[in-house]
Amino acid sequence: MNFSFTLLDLYLEWGVDCTLSEKPLNRLEGPRFPPPNRPQLFPNTADRTITQKSLNSENALKQKHTPPLSSTSPAQPLSPLSSSPSTLPIQQAITLAQNFETPEALLAFLPTSSFCPLSETATHTVVAILPATPTHPKLLIIGDAPSDEEDLTGRAFAGKTGSSLAHVFSSIGIELDQTTRMPLIPWRPPGGRKPTPYELTLYKPFLYRFITLLKPDFIVTLGHLPAQILLNSSQPFSQLRGQWHTATLSPMEYSFPLFSFRHPLQVARSPKFKKELWEDLKIFFTNFSLNS
Repeated sequence: MNFSFTLLDLYLEWGVDCTLSEKPLNRLEGPRFPPPNRPQLFPNTADRTITQKSLNSENALKQKHTPPLSSTSPAQPLSPLSSSPSTLPIQQAITLAQNFETPEALLAFLPTSSFCPLSETATHTVVAILPATPTHPKLLIIGDAPSDEEDLTGRAFAGKTGSSLAHVFSSIGIELDQTTRMPLIPWRPPGGRKPTPYELTLYKPFLYRFITLLKPDFIVTLGHLPAQILLNSSQPFSQLRGQWHTATLSPMEYSFPLFSFRHPLQVARSPKFKKELWEDLKIFFTNFSLNS
């Protein structure tokens, strides 16, 4: 019995959060099923560089990089795993994001959109939750990509993450339902993997536009990836957490104060991080309370 619990703890540490089959499958015995016949977007090494001329010619791009489709086949999105994905969808995302004039309009659009491949595999679109009544100062909390609980419920910070976060902020007098909270990207990647740079680049114009329209007084990020994206930094998380930063969203040139904490689930697994969190909370609250 103790071995079973130890094995489950090991699975959790490895990030196993769901089962795929009731029966075990020994993948060392060789492939059980033949690999899928997927079209090659870039058959030759020489074709990996998409020139600006080919981007301006839609027909040339289709003939060179897209296999022929039958009249009943759905259009295939450009693979985010390719080494040089087209910049055309990204430019379209930037243009589309700029059309929204209110945060509510942008949030209403996301569940109906299909510009990001992740929207096709996620169970729900997890958008930001706005507070019922406006508060001052206006606080925006941005977490990591949706967890399995968030994906199943369609609600940001559902389950253990939300309860841990509510406990942390209530200790300094901040109620979670008085804040705006959202995941970094509204769709859970398959298997809970990290979003690819291409997927993040596709969604970034909508994230930036939402922040610009919301105009928060403070932003709190939870975990390494949201801090890296908003600060446009490759620094290790130890150099980002526990201090105030001034983040600037380009090209809008909108600046805001940002503070980064460890993710609540990471804190819950280590007594060392709990002590670290308390020190970070004191630093955060000192500046936050001066503007309350």
